[in-house]
Amino acid sequence: MKILYLIVLLCSLCSCTGRHVSRYPELAAADSLMMTDPQGALDILSGIDSAEIGRMDREDRAFHTLLMTEAEYKNYLPVAEDTAVSEAVSYYRRRGPEELLARALVMQGAVLSERGDAEGAMLAYKEAEPLVERMGNMEQLGLLHTRIASLYRSSFVNEQAAILRYRKALECFEKAELPERIMSAHLSLSRILMIDSVDKAIPHLEKALSMAEQYDNRLCGLSAFDLLCYVYEPDDDARKILDLIKRAFSQYGEIPQNIAEESLYNDFQYLTIKCYIGLKMADSAQFYCESIKAYSQADSLLIYLLFKEIAELENNSDDILINQSHAHRIELSILEEGYESQLRDSELRYDHSRLEAELYRRDRSILLLTVIFLLSGAAVAAVIFLLRTMLRRQRAEARRFKALADIRGKELDRQTAESNSLREEKIHEEEARKSMEQMFRRYAAANSGLMRFYNLTYSTMRKIIDIYDIHQSNPAHLLDRSVDVARDFIRGINTYGDASTLIDTVYPGFLSGLFSEYPGLSKDERYLIILTCLGYPASTLCTILDISETNLSTRKTRLARKMGLDGSLAKYLSSRLAAWGKR
Repeated sequence: MKILYLIVLLCSLCSCTGRHVSRYPELAAADSLMMTDPQGALDILSGIDSAEIGRMDREDRAFHTLLMTEAEYKNYLPVAEDTAVSEAVSYYRRRGPEELLARALVMQGAVLSERGDAEGAMLAYKEAEPLVERMGNMEQLGLLHTRIASLYRSSFVNEQAAILRYRKALECFEKAELPERIMSAHLSLSRILMIDSVDKAIPHLEKALSMAEQYDNRLCGLSAFDLLCYVYEPDDDARKILDLIKRAFSQYGEIPQNIAEESLYNDFQYLTIKCYIGLKMADSAQFYCESIKAYSQADSLLIYLLFKEIAELENNSDDILINQSHAHRIELSILEEGYESQLRDSELRYDHSRLEAELYRRDRSILLLTVIFLLSGAAVAAVIFLLRTMLRRQRAEARRFKALADIRGKELDRQTAESNSLREEKIHEEEARKSMEQMFRRYAAANSGLMRFYNLTYSTMRKIIDIYDIHQSNPAHLLDRSVDVARDFIRGINTYGDASTLIDTVYPGFLSGLFSEYPGLSKDERYLIILTCLGYPASTLCTILDISETNLSTRKTRLARKMGLDGSLAKYLSSRLAAWGKR
């Protein structure tokens, strides 16, 4: 392990041409890893104890400050409270070199931008720009153009200046032949161009998508699909948006693989719901809306607004009021948090300016204290070095034991998976056998019912022919007798047994499942449910049951109340049949 560390150290020292050459090999190693492995650079810098930092001269301390700020920023850690980077900028302005001054200015701009000081950040970036151009590093110059473009867009609301900067960044990345950066630049350009002209944004989107497929970049590909969806309107081009989302899922799967992809997949679900709402498909919209995840209050607000639109589509006034109330409550909470956040930012900027002034006044006092504690610091550093050495050994031993435990655990998981697979195969075979038996029984019942229906139909036709032969000269008698025969035919083919057999044939197991949920229903009530499931109009139901429409409405209302339903009985049964048919 020590030999490998020495090799990395030597390589980093050899690669520091034109860079700061430090007496501390840890700083050189962190500098060489900054672009390729920022987490590794941060680990190396975090391993340097405070006593050792105190013994550094001003040059090495400025370099350590710059590297620490870069590592934290590249690892997405907050840097708004970083005030030491200003000291590094001041040092490199006086002593150079230009490369480190440019890097320090870029980091100062990032700190000020995160702190909310857009003007200060822009001044720092503009000061660094000619230095980076003279360095000839196309990647760093492209990244600087990207930072300036983001600042133009977010703080100064200058879209044209932002577009110009994104185009310059794209040119730099293309000269450096960096496909990952090129994809990101195309996406940034398409995102800002889409505000004014979709036609100008589409070529960049298609280029980013083709490069993402070529270089197998999931995040870029998903982002491109997400932006392509916003080219269309959910109300007018819902089918096109759904096709794009299906294409994205077929290419990258339906499950996000990291935190960065979760927001994109949430956006896909939101668009899917909006499309189904536009297509008047409330059930599909409801299904996807229940599966969408909320990662923030803004997500919760959006979900309740979607539920409100679904309720409006279904004309459900109660759900509309409930969801509108929830959305209004969350909206007020977001506004309150935004106001408090602005107050905290103002206080934070004031505290930072005060701390910077205080740090400058105490700089010489700290230098004096550093000299006083130098000898004691050396002893503490030696003790810490010994403790770290012992800790490294213990960690290496722990990693070895963990690796052995992982190997044993994987073997156990494999055996468990094989056992579960055999058990599931047996269960599937048994379920298939039972399913075949049920199918044969159902077909037998359906055939017998079909023969009975045929006989009844034939008998009814013979009766109507006889009536016609007898009463063809008297149309009034002919009509009355024919109506009586038709009424008897309708009642004959819709007996309790025939109607339930028909539903069980089309929706196997539906009635038994429904009646098991409501065991207290009488036979007449079950008969009314069966006839309602067949979709007959009210007049036909009155004919079969030989009751008036008023009596029929009363029976349905009482039955719905007995089953604990808020809406109508027919709507409830229709939704359950639709859900059962999708199984």
